[in-house]
Amino acid sequence: MTEKFVSRRFIEAVHNILGEFDYQDTDNLDFALIRHNAFDLLNHTETPQDAAEVCEMFRFLLRYWDEVKKIFLNQRAMYKALEFDLLKMIRRCPKEEAYGVYFLSNAMALNPNDIFISSASFHDRAMRLGRDGDVYTMLEDGDYYMKFSPSSVLEMDVFSSLTDERICTVSADENFEFRLKNNRSEYYMMTDNEFGYTGFYEMSYIKRLRENEVINTDMLIGDIEWQAVDDDEYTAVTRFSLFDGYPEEREPLFLFAAAINLIYRRYMKTVNIDKKHDPSADDLPYRDIGAIKRYFK
Repeated sequence: MTEKFVSRRFIEAVHNILGEFDYQDTDNLDFALIRHNAFDLLNHTETPQDAAEVCEMFRFLLRYWDEVKKIFLNQRAMYKALEFDLLKMIRRCPKEEAYGVYFLSNAMALNPNDIFISSASFHDRAMRLGRDGDVYTMLEDGDYYMKFSPSSVLEMDVFSSLTDERICTVSADENFEFRLKNNRSEYYMMTDNEFGYTGFYEMSYIKRLRENEVINTDMLIGDIEWQAVDDDEYTAVTRFSLFDGYPEEREPLFLFAAAINLIYRRYMKTVNIDKKHDPSADDLPYRDIGAIKRYFK
């Protein structure tokens, strides 16, 4: 890209993205409104794959915002000559189906160490999780916080803010399925391999189960699905459906959901197959995560 001008291909890409975000003002560039529309679309996506597409498009704008501004400063005529396609790639789910669904992602922030949580259930649509270094909180005066585990790049530890005692560790296994280790929380986390989601149950219910009794999925209080977004900065998006309770009552569940994005990025940066080959990874099994193929130990 030159100092003042960008390629036609880039202009078309920006035009298509803004069209997906239903931003059709060809004379002005309002980042706040674009961001608002992007989160609104994310909050009404039907699948984790759709959510990943929205995050990828918004991340493109974030990373190349200076170039996007050049279009409206120097090449507005070319941009205005393009027509908006009424057939959108991302389909919106009905409004009533979007309530109670929350999206947690580090792809919607310029710094991929930051996590945004968004939902149609929120009046402002999105908020950033609190972060102080590698310590994350959901609520400003919450009862819990989370930070990277010193034991493994595949783990994050969750603590009580009142006692600073660890209540559990969010851990990924060799299949990148998640569970809670050393669990003293109120929740039980289990992956359903048949349907491809991870569910949450009250620990009090799990403890009441008799030996060999099958878990009743009607007792789910929430579930998560997640999807990798890009293979450059290794961002991801988690779709968390909360079936019972309010967000402030289920604070740890949101930290568990956010941990998936952070563990994925931390691990992928450590392996770093694309940017610098790690010979030790040659002996690791080859697996798929979303649309991105990587080695896992």
